[in-house]
Amino acid sequence: MNEENKSNYYAIIPAVVRYDDELTDKAKLLYGEITCLSNKEGYCFATNNYFANLYHCTGRAIQIAISKLQERGYIRIVIENNFQRKIFLTDSLGYEKNFVGRYEKNFTGGYEKISPIII
Repeated sequence: MNEENKSNYYAIIPAVVRYDDELTDKAKLLYGEITCLSNKEGYCFATNNYFANLYHCTGRAIQIAISKLQERGYIRIVIENNFQRKIFLTDSLGYEKNFVGRYEKNFTGGYEKISPIII
């Protein structure tokens, strides 16, 4: 991947995620990338293919890592009406409100006009 496609934001991986023995190193790095990509909109909408290309692995490897992050309660996935996936950082860490406070509404129920499907 060339340099102009890479984000200039910082990735943040809290200690609770870094030292979680249930997560692979790839899942921890992916969590950091999700924090980075959530900086602008308050959520991450990157696809599994995007992550797979970024980290030179399969889409299935990304799917497993995302599932584990969700299972451990670090992320929440919302699928909107047009099947657009949004990955939100969860409130379980007490971290997101400091990171993307202006998007707090996203963490407490989504958008008013959209009926999301929560996975």
